Amino acid sequence: SSDLYFIKTLNVTVIWITCWIDIFLVLDISTSSLEVLTTKIEMDRDIVWSDLTREYHQLVGFIIGLWKPLQPAVSVSIVLFSTNIFFGTVSAYIWKEKALMAMNFTFVAMQCVLLVAALLTQATVHSMCVSKRSARRSIAFLAAKHYGRVSSSQRIDHHCFVSCVNQRPCAVLVFNCMMTKSTAVTIARLLSAAIPIAYGFALKI
Repeated sequence: SSDLYFIKTLNVTVIWITCWIDIFLVLDISTSSLEVLTTKIEMDRDIVWSDLTREYHQLVGFIIGLWKPLQPAVSVSIVLFSTNIFFGTVSAYIWKEKALMAMNFTFVAMQCVLLVAALLTQATVHSMCVSKRSARRSIAFLAAKHYGRVSSSQRIDHHCFVSCVNQRPCAVLVFNCMMTKSTAVTIARLLSAAIPIAYGFALKI
């Protein structure tokens, strides 16, 4: 029945939110740690780039260690939310009452918004490392601004640091894949197109 579906979906949503409370706490620690390094690159003039490279490696290891115990929770929470969206859409073909379908569509749309918001938030870690947007002030972007300004003795170490950040960006892993802004935006576009089309077909049946 529709009541049973909404009760089950609500329970899954509560579990999802509980998981993400812990995830957002770890995310805050990760972004704060990266901001310390970002500020150091932006403010310091006499940077020892070889030391900064070692510090970056230690920071990446620290953040990976923070996220490793939470990787199953991240993956499971995304699966739960995706299941809600899938069964919510399928149920639109079962319920013929337009009032129920409208309520169901609103609920599924809310689930999609929360899922995309969560993925975009996770992608912040990757963006803080290698984003090419000037407004993002990523580690790689700020380090690249030092090209042509470092002393001759520091040029190789500086280039090694920039290469290290680009080759080994820090990121949240979802199903062993790095969550990036482009991935999250692609998922958002697919959902924003697929869900209305699916409900449009359901209304015509």
